[in-house]
Parts: sequence; C-alpha cells; structure tokens
Amino acid sequence: MKRALRIAAWIAFALFGIVLMMSMGLFAPLELMFWLVAGWARFTVDTLPRVSVSWGHVAMAAATVALLSFGLHRFLKWLAPSMGGPEWRWRWTLSAVALLALLFGTSVASAGIVHQTAWLASQPMFEDRWGRRRYDAPGALGETCQELWRRAGSGPLEGFQAEMARHPRYSSLHVVPVPRGPGVLALAVFPRDPALRRAAGIATCDGKGPASHERAASIADVLTRLSGR
Repeated sequence: MKRALRIAAWIAFALFGIVLMMSMGLFAPLELMFWLVAGWARFTVDTLPRVSVSWGHVAMAAATVALLSFGLHRFLKWLAPSMGGPEWRWRWTLSAVALLALLFGTSVASAGIVHQTAWLASQPMFEDRWGRRRYDAPGALGETCQELWRRAGSGPLEGFQAEMARHPRYSSLHVVPVPRGPGVLALAVFPRDPALRRAAGIATCDGKGPASHERAASIADVLTRLSGR
C-alpha cells in the first residue's frame, strides 16, 4: 500500500512539473525528454517506408558469411589438433564469426557516434520554432506573400483567416490582411520573431504586381499606407 502511494505521489509530482513548465513556456526540456524516450519510434515510422531491400546484396552477404564460416572452421579444425588442442567444433566457429560481426557493428556504431557528436556540437541544441523557414533569405518573404495572396484573393476575408489558422506552415509569420468590403485589399507579412523581423523586413502584396519589401518602415506605417490605397 505504501509503495502504491509513493508511486502515485511521484506521478502526481511529475505531472505537476510538466504542467508548470508548459504554463511557463518551457517546452524545450519536455521535448528533450520525449525525444530521448520515444525518438526511436518516430525515426522508425519516418524511415521504414523509405527502406528498400536489395535481395542481391543480401544473398551476396549471406554467401560471404557462409564461405567465411566454412573456411575458418576448416582452418581451425586443422590448427587445433596440431597445437595439441581438442577437436574443433562448429559451435566455436559460429561463436567466432558472431564475435567478428559484433566487432564490426561496434566499429560502425562508434564512428557514427563520433560523427553525430561532432555535428551536434556545431548546431544549436534546440530548434528555433520561429525560424523553421529562413524568411530572411533574399526573396523568400516576398514569395510567401504572393503565395498567401493567391489564397486570400480567391475568397472572403473570414475564409482566408480560418484557412490561415489551419496551416502550421505559416505559424512563424504574422499575416495581416487589409480588408476591403468582404474581401482583402492587400496583405502584410512579417516574421513573429523580432530579430528575424529586423533581418527579413515586411513584405506587402496586393495582386497588382510583385511583392514589395520594406526593412526600415514600422509595421504601423506599412498598415496605414496599405489601408489608404
């Protein structure tokens, strides 16, 4: 009974900690724990559909292992008695081949660990949620504005806003439609992250030509100018 209460108390404490971190916006530790525990499942689901088996290579590998095992067994069976040892058995040969395979796998895994560790050391530990797409690249924000305008110009304002709410692709952007009656007069698009906004600027488009790009103007000035069209 005491053990069950202790386990329940630990679970309640863990849930309280998770809720507390989520309420404070500390998602990074939770994501880290999740991917450490269940990252292999996500990787398996993403990778297995793209895996293809080359049966020719499988057959060649099986034949190579069989020839290696046979040759090693014949050699050790001759060597053991000549050195005063017992008669060599197949079980020992297969154990030696399995040990060689384990050493080979360990070597490959060690090389992979070193490579991935060096790569991780040169990258940020956590992904910037606001920087999923590099909108500070030349023309990227303007292209996105034109893409959004094609969506906005084909329907009413309410439908466009509802569609934007369903698209996580644009979650890192502020998409501000300037209304004109039931439709949209123009769009202003800029990153939510202030640092990225300073680098990328503000893209505006109205379907009358290519998107314009402004870096120095404030958001209020841009929206005022668009509303006066």
